[in-house]
Amino acid sequence: ERMALAVFPTGLGRSSWSIVTFSLFPKRPFFTSPSFLSRSSPFVFTRPKMAEPLPQDIEDLHHQACENEQETYIDPHTGFTVFTSYGHWRRGKCCGSLCRHCPYDFVNVRKRTPKRPLKARKTPSQTGSPVRNLDES
Repeated sequence: ERMALAVFPTGLGRSSWSIVTFSLFPKRPFFTSPSFLSRSSPFVFTRPKMAEPLPQDIEDLHHQACENEQETYIDPHTGFTVFTSYGHWRRGKCCGSLCRHCPYDFVNVRKRTPKRPLKARKTPSQTGSPVRNLDES
């Protein structure tokens, strides 16, 4: 699901902004009026599609944290501290850590490359060289 959020100035002053959200697939709700966006300059960001949708309680917790301008919240299922979209927005760029609520479409996340297995080192007996007993001098 791709969500887009656009913030446009509608006049002079700090509180004169219009927030418009739209979805290519309007199946899942997305917060439409986070108060932290009222202080920003005009910008547009998209929310990337996730492999599995987040549980509704986490979506609600994230929404509430953004409305309260909190940078993090505690995930009730894992106990981990999770950055909110507001926290990422305050940082100003993608940190590259594949964060759950990244508003920057994971632009700085490196592609994962498969790790090559380590080659086993050959023992002296496998290489054909004689094995010496350390007791023999």
